[in-house]
Amino acid sequence: MSSAPPVTDAEVRARALDPAHSFIVQAPAGSGKTGLLVYRMLTLLARVEHPESVLAITFTRKATREMRERLLGLLRRAAHGEMDQDAFIQQGLDLATAVLEQDRRQGWGLLDMPRRINILTIDALAAKLVNAMPWLSRLGAQASASDQANDLYEAAIDQCLQDQLNQATPHPRVHRVLMTFDFNYRVIKSNFAALLARRDQWLRHVVGTSVDAHQATLSAAWDHLHHDLIEAVRDTINVETQMHLLALAETAWRNLVEQDRRPLGFESFDALEDEQQQWRLIAFICLTQKGQPRSKLTVREGFPPSAKADKEALLTLLSDLASNKAFFDALLELMHFPERALTPDEWERLSDIDYTLKLLASYLQLQFRAQAKTDHAEVAQRANQALGALEGPTDLLLKWDYQLQHILLDEFQDTSFSQIELLKRLTQGWSEAVDQGGRTLFLVGDPMQSIYRFREAEVGLFLDVWNNATTHVFEHLNIEPLRLSHNFRSSQHLVEWFNQTFDAAFPSRSDSVMGAVQYASAQSAKQGGEHAPVVYRSAQSVEDEAAQVVQQVSRVIEAQPDASVAILV
Repeated sequence: MSSAPPVTDAEVRARALDPAHSFIVQAPAGSGKTGLLVYRMLTLLARVEHPESVLAITFTRKATREMRERLLGLLRRAAHGEMDQDAFIQQGLDLATAVLEQDRRQGWGLLDMPRRINILTIDALAAKLVNAMPWLSRLGAQASASDQANDLYEAAIDQCLQDQLNQATPHPRVHRVLMTFDFNYRVIKSNFAALLARRDQWLRHVVGTSVDAHQATLSAAWDHLHHDLIEAVRDTINVETQMHLLALAETAWRNLVEQDRRPLGFESFDALEDEQQQWRLIAFICLTQKGQPRSKLTVREGFPPSAKADKEALLTLLSDLASNKAFFDALLELMHFPERALTPDEWERLSDIDYTLKLLASYLQLQFRAQAKTDHAEVAQRANQALGALEGPTDLLLKWDYQLQHILLDEFQDTSFSQIELLKRLTQGWSEAVDQGGRTLFLVGDPMQSIYRFREAEVGLFLDVWNNATTHVFEHLNIEPLRLSHNFRSSQHLVEWFNQTFDAAFPSRSDSVMGAVQYASAQSAKQGGEHAPVVYRSAQSVEDEAAQVVQQVSRVIEAQPDASVAILV
């Protein structure tokens, strides 16, 4: 049976403009995602009664301006009846013309009142919700969110520790945490300021509970992750190879026990009683400490001279697996995974940190009130409060639910937990079965480009929504995954270099829990062209690096006086 032909980028783009369906689109660098977002928004605007019913959300003010300018540019050109020889641009003009016709029918006056085009940053949206219901959000009116909130974190830490140390006896848990850091105040402040900035990741887990209450859950999660890592290794090789590896590992283990050479982490074992221990031993035997496949085996790995036949059998097997990158990547993950759950002493220390973090979070709230400032993470959390719990929506949410019909979100790979909760609340009343395409969610991003980890972004959320049919992140929506692969920005030779280099650098499989993203290869829309190789150069110092840059730029300018030179830092 012949396989189905691959779906082209043109087909994906056409599918993504279907106004009756929700989509998540993986759009790599240079794939024209902004154009896709603009065209999707034009398609939707031509079908709604109010322009405010369509909301586009971006992550930066620059992206907001770019999207608004491109959309308005097409509307203005269409209003003047302009045509374009470029088929893609003409498509945009045709979509803009349809919007203007709807504009005239509904009396919007978009070109006179462009602010009716609903494009906001995610932070601006959260602030708008908070300011609409200051009492419900518990943040007060006109919240001032700072892009640089580290001073607020440090002030909270200063006040908290000052209050603790001024007491005759600081709280025992706080005192033990300070002792862990040897009372090094600079290190303490740096570490806890970073944790306060990332409280979006942990505060929701610890409020109203304790580490002790989560101990069983965390231990089960550790076992589950360990099991998944073993399954990931198994999935890369056939059953015969698995059995061969396990048999050779058992032989090596007997030799190690007999010679009292148990490796680190196995010192207390006389026998390998479960699968986790067996596969961890296989990882130890097959990989060097640097994570490379072994090219030789010694008595330290359980192969003394008397086990020559077994040693040669394993070396042959490793040679046969040399091209199986996925196997060695999975084995390396397993090797680096903690060999056991936490000890009782470690649980106690974790409880100390848990108590201290909750105390610091409360002091941070005092700083927010005292300085009339906040950070974006707080605004997002308060916006969720203003909208209400998923099972108990507030009047504000009901108002937005009545108004909104379509949401588009750019750079979805950089969405945080609070922001995904916000999105879930805004769409909680939506249902594919009931709305029949009248309400849609359109998410665009590229998990390979996730950069906002400092803003509590979690790339695993992209992977979970990509598999929404099984994960049900958005429970009542059918979200179809689409992938673009054409790069309109870079030359063919450069894209080929990207594919070759980054395919080896990225994990061999995606994992939402571990935040691992597999590389998705691209193809250049610019066929042929001049070969521009990527060259690696090392520098001995900052001065040497600067001298090399000057030398390279001078050579280009001398050879091609009209060439443009870009220096990316």
